[in-house]
Amino acid sequence: MSGLLSVLVPITITPAVLLSTTAVGEGYANWDKTKTYVVGDYCYSPSTQRNYRSLIGSNLNKDPTDPTNRTAVGSNPVYWLDVGPPNHLAMFDKKVGTLTKANGNLTVVLSPGPAGSLYVAGVDAVAIAVTVKDTSGGAVVYSYMAPMEASEPDDYWEYFYDPFEPKTDLLLTDLPPYGGGEVTVSLTAGGTVSCGALAVGDVKVLGKTRSDAEAEPISFAYIDTDKWGNTDIVDGASATNLTMSAVTETRADGARAQAIVTSLLGKPAFWFCSDSPDMVGLRSWGLGSGRFSYDSQRCTISMNVKGLI
Repeated sequence: MSGLLSVLVPITITPAVLLSTTAVGEGYANWDKTKTYVVGDYCYSPSTQRNYRSLIGSNLNKDPTDPTNRTAVGSNPVYWLDVGPPNHLAMFDKKVGTLTKANGNLTVVLSPGPAGSLYVAGVDAVAIAVTVKDTSGGAVVYSYMAPMEASEPDDYWEYFYDPFEPKTDLLLTDLPPYGGGEVTVSLTAGGTVSCGALAVGDVKVLGKTRSDAEAEPISFAYIDTDKWGNTDIVDGASATNLTMSAVTETRADGARAQAIVTSLLGKPAFWFCSDSPDMVGLRSWGLGSGRFSYDSQRCTISMNVKGLI
C-alpha cells in the first residue's frame, strides 16, 4: 500500500461561515424564557444550533440547552427532548447519520477561511459541483464537477444489466486555500437530494501508511426477541472502524503527529490512509486515538478510529 495516513480537521460551521443554503429549516422560533410551552411545542437554540420539543405542560423558563432540563433529576421531570439539528444544519453537526435534504438541488455557500480540503459523506445525489472563489463574490479559482457514480463494470453484462452504484462520499484535497475565499458545493438529483456530512478544513499528514490497514464495517442493528421467542431484526445505522499504522521520516515528525492526534482526542474528524479513489474503504468519520513508538531514528504510529454514525 502507498499513501499518507492523514486527517482532515474540520472547520466549525458557524452562521458567519454559512453564507447561504438552498435547504430549508423547520423554522422554529428561538427559545424564549418568558414563554410558557406546552407538550409538543418546539423551539430552537442558536447557541447549540439544535431543535427541542417540550415534553411537559407549563414549561416556563427551563432552558433546553441545560442538560439538567433534559434528564430526570430527583423529582424534577424531563422538560425537553433534543430532536437534533434543523434540516439545513444537519450536514454540519459532525454526524453522518443526520441528513440535510432538499428537493432537486442542495447548494451551500461557505466562507471558511483558508481551507485546502473538502469531504462530503452520506450523499444521495446524481452529481456534485464544487467551486472556489478568491473572495466572496470574486473570481473563480477552482472548479470541480463529476457524477456521483461508483460503478466499475468488469464486462458488458455488468455494464448493461448491473444496477447503478452510487458514490456516497467524495474527498478533494486540492482546493486553493484563500483566506477570504468562498466555497460553493452543489449536489443535484432528479428528486430528493441528501447529505449527511460536509467538512472543509486542513489535511494534516501523520506519516507514510503501512500495508496493515484494516477496515471494520459495523452495524447498530440488533435482534429483538420477545418473551415467546419471536425474533425481529431492528434496523440500525452503520459506521466503519479503522485500524491502521504509519511510519514517519524522523522522530520529530512523530512528535508532531502525536501532537495532532492529541489535539483531536474526543473530537470527530475525517481519517484516511490515502486520497486515492481505490482506497475509499479505508476512510472513516470518527474519533481517533493512537500509540506512538519511537526508535533511534523514526516513529511508528498505530491508529484506531471509532467510526461515528
